[in-house]
Amino acid sequence: MRARSAALLLCVGATAIIPAVPAPAAPGDAALVVHTTVTTAQPRRGADVTGQVWVAATGEGARNATLSFSAEPNAGVVLEAVCTRTAQGYCKLGDVDAAGTSVPFTIRVKAGAEPLTVTLGAFTRGDDVESAWEYTKVTFRPAKRPRPTEPEPSGPAPPDPASPSATPATPSGPAVPAPVATPPVVPPPDTAQPSATPDPGMGLPQVADSTGATPGPGYVIPAPTGQTLPATELTGAREVSPVLALSQSVWLGFLLAACTLAAAVAFRRGARIRRGPAGRGK
Repeated sequence: MRARSAALLLCVGATAIIPAVPAPAAPGDAALVVHTTVTTAQPRRGADVTGQVWVAATGEGARNATLSFSAEPNAGVVLEAVCTRTAQGYCKLGDVDAAGTSVPFTIRVKAGAEPLTVTLGAFTRGDDVESAWEYTKVTFRPAKRPRPTEPEPSGPAPPDPASPSATPATPSGPAVPAPVATPPVVPPPDTAQPSATPDPGMGLPQVADSTGATPGPGYVIPAPTGQTLPATELTGAREVSPVLALSQSVWLGFLLAACTLAAAVAFRRGARIRRGPAGRGK
């Protein structure tokens, strides 16, 4: 007797754990149909993901149909459906036929750096009709990293050159003279270490080298022409007579001989005068 009671309890427990699978409806009987669609192209954690659940009934239709949701895992998951609620918190669909009805929903998963897959369940029930359900897996990508915000400038923003307010106002007082361009100041030559020997050319004008230097502004160096100047003839010259030239030569020779003879006579006379007192003393 006790063995039969234990076997009966096991059968009842197994029936409570295993969900009931709806039996196929006979031809002409009503049956519910449910289908879940996620409309967001790339679900991401921390962002709203939208979708809808479509519920319809075959055969004669379903009365007092309801819809409920589930999510696994449910930690950090928020699911909101746009529908009228029953006392138990289900979505109230009313009478459903073959055209069906759609219930939009929004699901949000807590932000995180790892991808997460959530199994979304949709369950529909009705009066005197077989129930239906569907499980849909939704994979959420990691949340976007926030970009570093640049610090706002503490001072006033610079004026926009394109705006009219950026143009400075014309003063009403006396006109301010325009700035005068100042010629650049040429520093004096370095005289910290004067040379021991003064430069002989200091203070003289510099002469440009005509071999390859470029002449200064306003000066033009003529190019060589290669022409030879013609010989210049003296005008008014007279021819010298040969007789006159010979007589001048003889005269010059006579003067030279006379000067030589006078020098010799004077030399001999001076020698006699020096020997005279010496001979008298002997």
